[in-house]
Amino acid sequence: MSTTPQSSPAAELVRAPLFVDVVSDVVCPWCYIGKRKLETALSRLRADEPGLAPTVRWHPFELNPDLPGEGMPRATYLENKFGGKTATEIYARVRAVGAEVVWTSPGRRSRSDSSSSCGTAACWRRRSR
Repeated sequence: MSTTPQSSPAAELVRAPLFVDVVSDVVCPWCYIGKRKLETALSRLRADEPGLAPTVRWHPFELNPDLPGEGMPRATYLENKFGGKTATEIYARVRAVGAEVVWTSPGRRSRSDSSSSCGTAACWRRRSR
């Protein structure tokens, strides 16, 4: 019987750095929900496998590159993107899943904004590090 401490099986298998690359749009509610779920998973991983230290790398993505920089009325955006569905139908699922991750949807918005400048800012921030 060995008296040396045993390392976890996962820590034994992973010797190289562990990177989690996330491609996300800052205006997407599903991306935010995914972020919250990732935070929970990483918290559990740190508790279960303290020897693993993943690095999360964020990458900007623009879900709607054709959206004008000044945005557009939300009703027009939803009609163009989803056809005849109403905002209530579309966001019922977002609110339900958001509640699972302790997030309250900001509610009804009057405009859909472009996230292109946010992606640019994220790239500049990453380059300046």
